[in-house]
Amino acid sequence: AIESTNFFMGGAIWDWIDQAMYYYDKKTGDRFMAYGGDFGDKPNDGTFVNNGLIFADMKPKPQYFEVKKVYQNVGVKAVDIPQGKIELFNKNYFKDLSDYQVQWSLFKDGVAVAGSTGTIASADLPKARQKKQVVLPIEYAKLDVGSEYFVKVQFLLNEDKPWANRGFVQMEEQLFVKATENKPLISTVAKGKNPVLSKEGELQVVKGDQFVAKFDNKTGSIYSLAYAD
Repeated sequence: AIESTNFFMGGAIWDWIDQAMYYYDKKTGDRFMAYGGDFGDKPNDGTFVNNGLIFADMKPKPQYFEVKKVYQNVGVKAVDIPQGKIELFNKNYFKDLSDYQVQWSLFKDGVAVAGSTGTIASADLPKARQKKQVVLPIEYAKLDVGSEYFVKVQFLLNEDKPWANRGFVQMEEQLFVKATENKPLISTVAKGKNPVLSKEGELQVVKGDQFVAKFDNKTGSIYSLAYAD
């Protein structure tokens, strides 16, 4: 969505870091991140300033990683995956991609395939505002029909920078290669005993090996979900 128009300014991000501070529960002594109203202050703005990309203790939130992805200055898309052909787009207006080592890896069912990895030569990288197609030797015809495949392309820093050390993955993209064919039925691969159904008042209970799920029959939502430790 952020590339659908030229009128977005940075994704409308309000704060880099949450504006909260450590405080202690007067009854238990537990430390927590406090904000407006936790100090008995009235009136207050509540959580109004807890909208940063990282928490107040500088731990990243999920949106930190989303912004990192959206802000990356390289686009990677599939052109002809069976032939291993992809397209790289250098979104920079003045800078080439010489700051990065570009690596690719093939993943089978979420695990990197040994021997199916490599680098893209710097001579094959596009200059500023240009696109360039490259071919990855993924050997599509030899892929297992019973598995799912993705290829990951990563841009790693060639040298230390003020914000990260050499080898840091500055940008990356994951491209779909092939879906699983002839998927087995869940009933043929499922392990364990059949779940037991019961009722607790207005709750429908499903109990199986190592879990208990309760559904609210009035709202149709999950009431609780418990797993064994």
